[in-house]
This record gives sequence, C-alpha cells and structure tokens, in this order.
Amino acid sequence: MIEIVTLASPSLNQKRWTENDIDILKEEYAKDWVNLKRLSKLFNRLPSNISRKARKLGLKTKYNRKLPKEITKEWIKYPEKMDFIKLNYNKVSNSDLAKITGYSVSGLEKIAASLGLKKPKNEVWERSPHPRGFLDEYHTKESKKKMSEKSINAWKNPVSKLNSLEHRQGLSNRATLLQAQGKFRNRYSRAKIGKRKDINNMFFRSSWEANYARYLNFLVKQKQIKKWEYEADVFWFNEIKRGTRTYTPDFKITTLENLIEYHEVKGWMDPKSKTKLKRMAKYYPKIKLILIGAKEYVALKKEVSRLIPNWE
Repeated sequence: MIEIVTLASPSLNQKRWTENDIDILKEEYAKDWVNLKRLSKLFNRLPSNISRKARKLGLKTKYNRKLPKEITKEWIKYPEKMDFIKLNYNKVSNSDLAKITGYSVSGLEKIAASLGLKKPKNEVWERSPHPRGFLDEYHTKESKKKMSEKSINAWKNPVSKLNSLEHRQGLSNRATLLQAQGKFRNRYSRAKIGKRKDINNMFFRSSWEANYARYLNFLVKQKQIKKWEYEADVFWFNEIKRGTRTYTPDFKITTLENLIEYHEVKGWMDPKSKTKLKRMAKYYPKIKLILIGAKEYVALKKEVSRLIPNWE
C-alpha cells in the first residue's frame, strides 16, 4: 500500500493580540534587527503570524531581511567579526574559522562570498604539482565534448564492455551486497550527505531526510508517534534476478497503536525509484508505505521549519 499524503503539523494555540503584545512588538521592530525565533517563543505564535501582524501595523526593520541572516545580524552587532574573517580567511581552514567565529561552515562560506574572499591554491597541489603539468588548467569545450561523446557512444554500443551481461551483473551484485551491509552511499548531486550532530550524529543522504528526521523527533515529543528508525529494514525481491532487487525505505515509524509504517522522502522520482516502489507494491502489498514527495515536503517546511531547531 503506497500512499501519497499531505502532512499537516500541529498548530500553535493562537490567542488574540493584547495591547501589551502590540507594544512589545513595536519596541522590537524599532530595533535594527528583529529576532523572529525569540519572538515566536515569547508570544507562542508562528513567526509567519508575527510578521503578518507587523505588516498590518506598518512596522518595518531598518535592514533588508532578504540578506543572509548571519551577514545582516553580524554587520549590525559584531562588525569586528567581518574584519577578523577578512584577515584570516586565507590563513585558517574554513572549519577552524567557523568554530572560532561561531558560524556553520556553510554560513561562513556565504559570508566569504559576499565579501569577495577566495582561498589560495590548494597547499597539497603546491607541494605536489599535477604529474602531467595540468595544475590550474581546464579542459576546453571541444575536449569535454569529445569525452562526452565517447562515453555516450560506449553506452549506446550493444557490444561494449559496459553493456555486457557480466559487467552489468557485477555492478548489480556489488550494489546489492553493499546495500545489504549498510555500506551503500548513493550520492545525490545536490544532496547534503553526511552526519548530523543534533540527531545523535546519524548519517543521512540529504538535507531533506535530515529535516524529516527532525520533524519525526518533533512528533515524538508531541506524543503523536512512539518512535522512528532510519533505514531499519531491507525488503528483498527474491523473484528478481538482475537489476533492482532490494528496497530500503528511509524511515520506519511505530505509531502509538504499535502499528508499523514506512515513510519515503523522495524529492525527485527517477526511473530506479519508480521501479522500487512498483516492486514493493507488488511483492509486499500489506506493507504501508507513505511517500513524501516534493509537494508534500514543501508544505511541511512551510508549516514547521521555523518551529524545529537546526532545520536546513
């Protein structure tokens, strides 16, 4: 059973705005910078609700809030940090500089880009130049085109080694083995793959999966589900001899009624993913599998991202 659902989050109890609340709101908006997260906790309201009320009252902040938050906030409060980054960006690694300044690495890189800072040549390449003398050189468009055409033709050629049964079966066997051992790492082109310290240092394949895990932790605290597990079970398609033979759902959910369901976070449905879901429905029809697609994820993000710490 595969369902596509629209997820709704628990809404905060909304109260009428009192005169005292409005006075506090005006005082906050009179400052150069408004911390919506702090106001959200203070008023027990969604940040979007606070912003909407401010617009109705004609309240505005001095600085453009479309700028990256770290840049806008620190320019106002701690301009010396910017000077520190300018002086040390080429001397210290991004991870060390991030720890010193209190930013995330991605936040630091955004700031550096806004300041026009660039790292010098990689020190490793300085010590050990490219063996073929290609350091700081790039392939021409013509060379890239030739390499691309050669690769495409190799895959199109039915007698090519890439299309031989032995080669393809070997790739399938290796991928299946790594998947079963929990060592398979499918690197999506735009995914932020890696461990998250705030989620017990667990490994996730994308920021979407990490955020959904944070959402599930939120549901556990709200006592809406009992627990969740990440990539807990592998489903085998024993009747299939080659190709997609296993499927590992992203999340295993235990409901308050002790029922089991699986959630799959899928931003882009490629052919292989479609095959997995079709075979899952065919060979495991009694398993409840909920698909969270791009539309559902975006709706969830709008509802709860401001309520959940460390949302990416």
